[in-house]
Parts: sequence; structure tokens; C-alpha cells
Amino acid sequence: MRTPLLKLRPFEGADLPKLLDIRHRAIETVFRSFREIIGDAIAAHAFARAAVEQPELLASICNAGSGHHVIIMRVGDALAGFASYKLDSEAKARRAWPQWN
Repeated sequence: MRTPLLKLRPFEGADLPKLLDIRHRAIETVFRSFREIIGDAIAAHAFARAAVEQPELLASICNAGSGHHVIIMRVGDALAGFASYKLDSEAKARRAWPQWN
């Protein structure tokens, strides 16, 4: 049996619903773990807006004008994951040469 090839490509607008689903399933595990550590009372306060803010953040990152680059990972025919990054050469220069700020 041959393993399906991993393919990377740029984000397309039609990808967003699947990315939101992947994000939801991944982040729920993280929040569940935090909730076990900090308790329900604190988690209820700390994560009160997460269900709204997290999808909004992902949608804003995927927006063409955001300055972020979103890469889609496919395994075979399935959208299996994604990554995003933003280049900020000015911030890097400010850290490297603070005297120039």
C-alpha cells in the first residue's frame, strides 16, 4: 500500500470552513486540558469569549489583506492541516539594532 503524498498549497477562500473545523477540534482539546488544570470556575472566566474570538482570529488571518500567509496541507484528497505566518522584517531589525529605534 502506498502512503498518500503530502501536498502544500496556498490558502483559497473555499478552505475556510474546513480550517475552522480543524481549529475547533484542535483547540477544544487544549481548552479541555487547561480547564482540568485551572478548574471550571476560572476557565469559565478565562475562556468566556474564546468560542467567538478564536474563529474570528482565524478568519482575519485568512483575509487577503491581513499580511499573513496561510499554507494548506493536503494528504491525498483530504485537507489535513494548515499553518500561517507573517513576515515582519521591521520588528526583527528593531530587535537586532535597538539603538536605531
